[in-house]
Amino acid sequence: MYVQVHTLWIGLIEAWTGHLMENIRKGLLHRAFSAFIFRPSDGKLLLQQRASEKITFPDMWTNTCCSHPLDDFEEEKVERDQLGVRIAASRKLEHELGIPREQTPIDQFQYLTRIHYLAPSDGMWGEHEGARRCLERVLLFACIPPRLNVRAVCSRLHPLSDRGRDGDGECE
Repeated sequence: MYVQVHTLWIGLIEAWTGHLMENIRKGLLHRAFSAFIFRPSDGKLLLQQRASEKITFPDMWTNTCCSHPLDDFEEEKVERDQLGVRIAASRKLEHELGIPREQTPIDQFQYLTRIHYLAPSDGMWGEHEGARRCLERVLLFACIPPRLNVRAVCSRLHPLSDRGRDGDGECE
């Protein structure tokens, strides 16, 4: 995970270090992304409920996927056209929600913006990120069998859907 000052990358830290409020209060900032995936058939946003064992915001409902580009993968460091975060988003969608990478082609991610935010989770953990927001509009989630990584995600939902939770993997 990169550490940044404004937009300058200055080094690497372990994930837990970047999420400790004691470090966040000192100004430590890390790189992140959020992916928002909408079902093409009705435009509903796919949400996820974070797993209980997550250190930040356990059991909370959130957007489709939030995570960090990793230093282990050179391609995730590429800044040009937000290529690195697109690759990281595809990797993490497979890891957390079981969506095969071939179903999240990086050229289909639409870059939205870069934001800076700070959000305490509890007294010990929190987020302080320079995050990029991406949209992915090409997935047919109703037809993707659930393969949730229960260490990261405990449920998923298309809000305002007649069917509610869509974790059964049946096609609509």
